[in-house]
Amino acid sequence: MMNKISKKISLLLLGAVLTTNAANAQKSALRSVGVSLSQVANNPDVIDYLIEAKNDIDRAALNEKTKNDPRMYLYKSMVYSRLFFKKGSEIFSGADLSTVGYESALAMQNFLKYTGEKNSEDVNEARLEVTNAFVSIYNESNSLVEKQAYGKLVEYMQISSFLYDNLDTSGIRQLGNNGIDGKSVNYRLMYFATKLEDKKQQEDIFTSAIKSGKGGAIAYEGLANLYLSQKDTAKAETMLSDAFKKNTKNKDIFNVLKNFYIVSGKTDKLLKVVDNLIKEDDGNSAYYYLRGKLRDDVEKNHDAAKSDYLKAIELDDFNYDAYFDLGANLLNYGTQEWRNKKATARSSEEIKAANEGLTKVYKQAEKYLLRANDNRDYTAADKLNLYQSLYIVYLELEDQGKAQYYKNLKEYQKKLLESNKN
Repeated sequence: MMNKISKKISLLLLGAVLTTNAANAQKSALRSVGVSLSQVANNPDVIDYLIEAKNDIDRAALNEKTKNDPRMYLYKSMVYSRLFFKKGSEIFSGADLSTVGYESALAMQNFLKYTGEKNSEDVNEARLEVTNAFVSIYNESNSLVEKQAYGKLVEYMQISSFLYDNLDTSGIRQLGNNGIDGKSVNYRLMYFATKLEDKKQQEDIFTSAIKSGKGGAIAYEGLANLYLSQKDTAKAETMLSDAFKKNTKNKDIFNVLKNFYIVSGKTDKLLKVVDNLIKEDDGNSAYYYLRGKLRDDVEKNHDAAKSDYLKAIELDDFNYDAYFDLGANLLNYGTQEWRNKKATARSSEEIKAANEGLTKVYKQAEKYLLRANDNRDYTAADKLNLYQSLYIVYLELEDQGKAQYYKNLKEYQKKLLESNKN
């Protein structure tokens, strides 16, 4: 009886020893990865250490004992980010490393989201490694843009956004020096989401981004366009109107609302919004310019539009668009009264007075259009319209030299636009 008990205890102890040995073996495998990573750090040009680390971490990622170990996630992120930075090496020619950036970032996300116990040294190491994981997946995403793989791009940017939120100050500064910040990351996510075919996924992404406050104006725009595609104009208008009421100082959201009203033919409502904005902020040049534009194009109240353009210029001497549209307003409508008087003139004196009136208005238009011409940021289409206006002004002022000059510029811009279309 005692022999049977002793044998049974011996077997139990043997099982415990085997289990312990297996666990130790797996921990040893992770330690081996750690050693290889230290060798990679000390010998960055020796690829063999990186290959050895990859082989070890790949085995650990498949083993039931270690595949969900937080250290495995951390080490995998570190190994795969280094693979991303080294994948141009000749030794990797022919190897498929197209998703190593994604794998690195996903592993880092798994580590950061792990709710169980984590070694404090690993946590500190992760703080330093998040930037590498972010850079790997962010740069790798660029290769998917030409392929228009928007579903995958959304996934890439969702992970990128999560990692960015976990960067330390050094990482944020480093990326900022390269023109990458949280706003640009979320903008890319929202932009790629607008390209998704899955409308439910689109709505979930935009709604979540708006709720978190990270989506920016593009999230509102994307959600509004989604509602419009579903023929639900009222829902889009209500959502944008409510968003603007909560963010009346946000110019980007205002521009989304403005574009919505213009596209949907509800410029009368936009005019009311702008009227209220001017009441709240009568020192804003952009608001006066926009109201002038609406009065010109929608209300056809050209005298009131001219007053708004002048006010916009008074508030901002560099509001080139206000100069441009004021010059066009005078050219198209300000001369109408004198043209009518000239057409109905019954004496040489009346004709002379009409001509003098026309010359005065054309001179005013010239002044404002030339000021608009100081803007170096106009598109080719804008320049074409501007040069056309100046060409007409100088024809009317009988300045053939300047008329020919702006005619040549106009023709050049026209050819430039045609070549761009082709």
